[in-house]
Amino acid sequence: MQTQPVQTLEAIEHNYHDQWVLVKETEWDKRGFPLKGILIAHGTERDALVEPRIQLHEQEPNVKTYAFFAGDIVPEGMVVIL
Repeated sequence: MQTQPVQTLEAIEHNYHDQWVLVKETEWDKRGFPLKGILIAHGTERDALVEPRIQLHEQEPNVKTYAFFAGDIVPEGMVVIL
């Protein structure tokens, strides 16, 4: 895997808007939530993260990863009531 620079999650979300991203966590807040990481994979489909995640965890068994959708989960103009 190609080494990427450490970035904030906000920068990754901005650069890969409307894509699924897999991040290798490198820095956390006091509560343990990830703040920064290294982009491992991205794609418009969540399935694009499966193989890179498996490979990374095989290479680094104790690595912490974070996968998320970097975009609006609820489309604009739609209301969700929970």
